[in-house]
Amino acid sequence: MAKTILLDFTSTMQSTYVDLQARMARRGVVINRYAFNSTPEGARLASAHFAVILNEGDPFDLRWRAPDDRKAACHRVETGQFHIAPAMTPLDVAWEGRRPGGVIAFAQEFFLSVAEELFNGKIPHIRAQAARSDPIVQHLCSTLCGKIGRREPHIAMCAERIATMLAGHLMATFGEGTRLPQPPKGGLTLAQQRRVIAYIEEHIGEDICLADLASEAGLSRHHFCRAFKQSVGESPCRYAHFRLMRLAQEQLLGSRKTVTEIAHELGFSSSNHFASAFRRHTGMSPTEFRRHHA
Repeated sequence: MAKTILLDFTSTMQSTYVDLQARMARRGVVINRYAFNSTPEGARLASAHFAVILNEGDPFDLRWRAPDDRKAACHRVETGQFHIAPAMTPLDVAWEGRRPGGVIAFAQEFFLSVAEELFNGKIPHIRAQAARSDPIVQHLCSTLCGKIGRREPHIAMCAERIATMLAGHLMATFGEGTRLPQPPKGGLTLAQQRRVIAYIEEHIGEDICLADLASEAGLSRHHFCRAFKQSVGESPCRYAHFRLMRLAQEQLLGSRKTVTEIAHELGFSSSNHFASAFRRHTGMSPTEFRRHHA
């Protein structure tokens, strides 16, 4: 029996099989970009933590055998497809060529916190799977990988929120033996909520169009506005504004940027416009808020 090589995607480890290119860590989630080295003769690899591996390169052929598989299967892995590697699960794999990939690795505690909210603390069983396609997983993984290397104060917070959506979607879509609670009648499904909120987080500070949000949910504008308020308790515009003001507060307290710089980064036409909106939301000017909470 081949020796199992354990890969810890939450650390900065290097290995014969993978070369770490860049990473970003945030509260139980580590987002990595790797180059996976050629293994034409095959290898038995296991991830120390639950991981999603996104093919960011050209299509390639992968030989894959999970513990429950009777024999190895050959997959044509297209650009953007992903693999699911549960923690401590040996996988017999083989491929040729150096392959770029993004890896999102979750600590057990992070998965538990998401399962606590969605499934009363029970983590669904998710099997090892290769060359899967799911537009939500692919979009969220690509978005997370795109945040590697960015230093803005709000990026880490956005990454954590997106990772939470990704974990919840993985459990709901690929998990076995559990069911999500039914959404309120007339409201958005959980999948729709995650897509819309991910879009808002990704475009925060921009002029977010209701038509674009409705398109993310696959609904008409009228139906979407009613369903969003039913599910979230606020209109889409009020929710987006609340998130923008929350981000403004975090930037005021977590950075040394001037009020003018923050106003510009958050998409306001002037610092006066930003100050007026901030005062309406908090009862204080940005300067007063920063001084009061210093």
